[in-house]
Amino acid sequence: MATLRKALFNATGYAMAIPGMSLVYAPRTEPRSSRVSEAVFGHRNDAPSWSDDGSEIGSGLDPDAIQSLPAHGWAWEPEIDAWTPALAQLDGGLSAEDPLRVVSFNVLMDMFEKWVSGVIRTPERHTAIVAWLATLGAHVIVLNEATPEFVALVVADPYLQANFRLTEVDGEALHPHGVLVLVAHSIPVISVHKVYSMLLLRKRCRIKEKAARPVVVVRIALPSGLVLGVCGVHLASRVKEIAQRRQQLRDLFRLFALGTSPTGGDGPGVLGVHQALIVGDLNMHSEGENTMIAAPYADAWLAVNEEVPLTASCTWDGETNKLIQAMLLGTDKRKMRLDRMLLSAPLAPADDGSGRAPGQALEVTAMEIIGREERVPDTDLTLSDHYGLLAEFSIAPVAPSDNNDH
Repeated sequence: MATLRKALFNATGYAMAIPGMSLVYAPRTEPRSSRVSEAVFGHRNDAPSWSDDGSEIGSGLDPDAIQSLPAHGWAWEPEIDAWTPALAQLDGGLSAEDPLRVVSFNVLMDMFEKWVSGVIRTPERHTAIVAWLATLGAHVIVLNEATPEFVALVVADPYLQANFRLTEVDGEALHPHGVLVLVAHSIPVISVHKVYSMLLLRKRCRIKEKAARPVVVVRIALPSGLVLGVCGVHLASRVKEIAQRRQQLRDLFRLFALGTSPTGGDGPGVLGVHQALIVGDLNMHSEGENTMIAAPYADAWLAVNEEVPLTASCTWDGETNKLIQAMLLGTDKRKMRLDRMLLSAPLAPADDGSGRAPGQALEVTAMEIIGREERVPDTDLTLSDHYGLLAEFSIAPVAPSDNNDH
């Protein structure tokens, strides 16, 4: 039966190439989100304060929303041939002159295989992705749509065992899929958390609660005492779910008490960090959704690639991505910047000796799209339906100031 489905799928794919068929199967070229109104759903994310300075940033979530995982991640212990909770690190070896390299990549779960087996070659793709990760020279890797089967490949890979700590090693904890973060041994990990956000959706006569996909937060220590909160996210995916994406993103803004250390900033529903970096598949289907990014957060891509045309900035590209073309029979021609990195602006160090913020801050210096050229072995398929992002960040001085207000 699976063979018959695959044959029918391929036959339909060839039919799509017949002249005139586009009149029946009109390719989608423009994100429909530009025609979806931003409805108010009765959530405090829609409070008027968000229309000005984002004064709710750092005000905290429900304390029950934050779950602590093994504080320093999971590390491979070759002596016992197993992953164990990692020990604390005082110095990971990264110097202030070294750029911090961060990767974001959606590996594409295997759900499509249930409909048409073999078209997207999930086992081969995931094996190729794990091998590819070793070539990127990254310090932090945020992976979306990691399935239990994909996690099994990661934890079994000798290179990743020797060079990274993981936020999760039990793939069933991510069922059916979730966010997995890898941190190089050269970066000390302070704490690891899973954060649950509850969305409120207006139905006809009631307000319905819906659990958003959990996000993973890793607080890492950089040179000069800088504590960075790396937040791996996967926001609501459907085009019309703009309000849900806005709600979850603003919950993340509230999560971080920016400009504070973990000892001074942690509180009920709040994590203290000097700066925060939100990374992953934000599913922003149009540039109009950039309005939900509240200061002091900014889109890192635009900070260094403002002159790059939108057509060359997209991580979803139906015109060039061979996997999208195989999955959707060439009907999806959209180009979208679904994947993002949002970096908070640094707060100036206080002069009162409180240590609220160090005299150093992280800034993005380069960013590129990756995964365009790589192919699944013996096929023409790209590794995923998304391309990835690779960013480099450097540490720069921040001028002293008496004013650290948000």
